[in-house]
Amino acid sequence: PDGSLIKLADPLRMACLIDPCTYTLKITQEVEEYFDIYGIESSLTFDEVNDRFIYIWNDPSQLTQSMRLSVVKDTGFQEINICNDSGSGYTGVLTCNIGNHTGVLIAKTFRISSPEIIFSTLTKTIRTGWNNSLGLFMSFIIALIAGLTAIWSPIAAIILLIVGLIPSIIFGSITFTIFMGICVLGGIIIHVIKRTK
Repeated sequence: PDGSLIKLADPLRMACLIDPCTYTLKITQEVEEYFDIYGIESSLTFDEVNDRFIYIWNDPSQLTQSMRLSVVKDTGFQEINICNDSGSGYTGVLTCNIGNHTGVLIAKTFRISSPEIIFSTLTKTIRTGWNNSLGLFMSFIIALIAGLTAIWSPIAAIILLIVGLIPSIIFGSITFTIFMGICVLGGIIIHVIKRTK
């Protein structure tokens, strides 16, 4: 109504069969990126050299009051808080040194407002010697030895295999969720074995 250009349609040739001739043009509003709404330039990265998460932000409109960086370790059944830092101002840098933490680390950034809105996330998996394939191989050997010690009874072998997987949780080779899934599967197999006897 105010004469502003809304959309340019592709050229087309119209053939009108009725009078008055009408052509419907559907105008959809494009979804804006979240960052475009607030106009905030930001970067969430992981510094491999210093083992830390770095969050840098800049708001050219200077409307942002403060931002928050939260890093947690996901253990499969709970999240352990590593750091929770906030910075004020329309521009700034937040860092979170992870120290000796290994496993699945999740960094989340928030724009502090009412309500607090999650801005970006970054997931990083850090593994040491025991957490990678060496730990998985050692866990397999331990579980195999534990299972073979009870070869005389299939039910005892399954139970000892599950007990033999406990070091793999300590090594960090498997998560607690995977361990519980194996326990449930072992329980189902034991149930089927008992029913067939």
